[in-house]
Amino acid sequence: MPGSEANEKGYWEHPEICGLHEQFLNSFGLAWDDDRGLPPAWADCERAKEIQSSLLAVLEQHFRTAAPLVGVKDPRMCRLMPLWFPLFKALGIEPHFALIIRHPWEVAQSLAKRDGIDRTKSYLLWLQHMVDAEIATRSQKRSFLTYERLIENPTAVLNRVRKELELDFDPPSRARDRLRDFLEASLRHHVASVQNAASVPPLVKAVYKTLCGARTSHDFALAISPLHAKYKESAELIYSRLKVQENEQAAEKRRLKMGGGHTLIQVFAIKDGITSENFSNRREFAQGRWCHLKIPLPWGLGDGSGPLRIDPSERAGILDLAAVSIRSAITKRILWRATGRRGLERLRIGGTAFRLPHSRLLRLISYDDDPQIYLPHLTGPRFEQPLVLGVWLRFSAGVEAMQNAANAWNEATRRAAEPATKKIALSFGRRASKSTPQSDTPSSISIYSPEETTGTG
Repeated sequence: MPGSEANEKGYWEHPEICGLHEQFLNSFGLAWDDDRGLPPAWADCERAKEIQSSLLAVLEQHFRTAAPLVGVKDPRMCRLMPLWFPLFKALGIEPHFALIIRHPWEVAQSLAKRDGIDRTKSYLLWLQHMVDAEIATRSQKRSFLTYERLIENPTAVLNRVRKELELDFDPPSRARDRLRDFLEASLRHHVASVQNAASVPPLVKAVYKTLCGARTSHDFALAISPLHAKYKESAELIYSRLKVQENEQAAEKRRLKMGGGHTLIQVFAIKDGITSENFSNRREFAQGRWCHLKIPLPWGLGDGSGPLRIDPSERAGILDLAAVSIRSAITKRILWRATGRRGLERLRIGGTAFRLPHSRLLRLISYDDDPQIYLPHLTGPRFEQPLVLGVWLRFSAGVEAMQNAANAWNEATRRAAEPATKKIALSFGRRASKSTPQSDTPSSISIYSPEETTGTG
């Protein structure tokens, strides 16, 4: 995987393997940053067998003719190792494991900066990955090494790992020199200190100290077992508390929505030529101000039978769109984007919306509750992986916002003094509703010029 702002020299993970891991988690409604556990007996389900078959194909294609010693890296493997042991057996591979331990405070800082993840959740993720990895590899040849020591003296760490794993290789001196040049101290963006480490929860500290202090694999297992039991108990309490918080947050969102302060955007991938709720994602955002939304698309852009569809609001009003992008959820690399007037002209408008002219943005007037925006029809393997849709937008609801936009256009055309330009006016019709007699949502809208006898909507 290529580098990014968060990791300049690359992630060194195989994109197909990471994509398959993420697809497997998605099949249970999970993602790489989800702290909920997998269901019981997940490794024996039909979906696991399908993913194993795909992983086997990747290994045979890319690693069958590789050197006697090859490496695979992906943090998701901490949770998904039961998928891999049958593959090792089928291919006659003897696995060896190098588990890198980084201070949990540094991990939390990194995830907060790169992904905006809350520290409490980061600590839970750290515990989950480290404990699961330790348990899964107990009967295997393994070596534990600290991230700090790896950065400080990579050649010494490499020699120790080679001895502990009983691997028969001796890297040449030029490789050791390149390793020292590659692992620069400047790559370590967050460094734990006594002061900031004090905020780490006690159980997380205990697991970290145990992993750093034990000398043998057997010592690790003995020391971690009671801590693992505490972790399982704590996780149950944490999940119960999080469920209460989620319910409270959902109630608050509903209250805000009823009060008119928020609106809803929904994104649909196309499957078999149609949109489906099973391949859609929703996000609420505040009205009346610019918002930068990052919407996960775990199913990518669908099966390639049609373009991605965005329903930017569920009510009438004015939408300003400044930029749209599609980024790989795995590599964080931008795969497609549209900005500026020329870029945004590539988007197709449908449903209950049409364009209003604007020099820099895509400005839409939505005259009912189903405006639609279609991206260009993007196809190819890179759009089949888990993605993230980025949208910069502002939405203002109601007839007043719509009238203000029409007035702004009329004023702009008046200043331009173009004789062929027609002044536009808006004509609204209201729904007759007993429940909402004062609703600002129009049932129809027409645009016409004073000389015309019929309008177009």
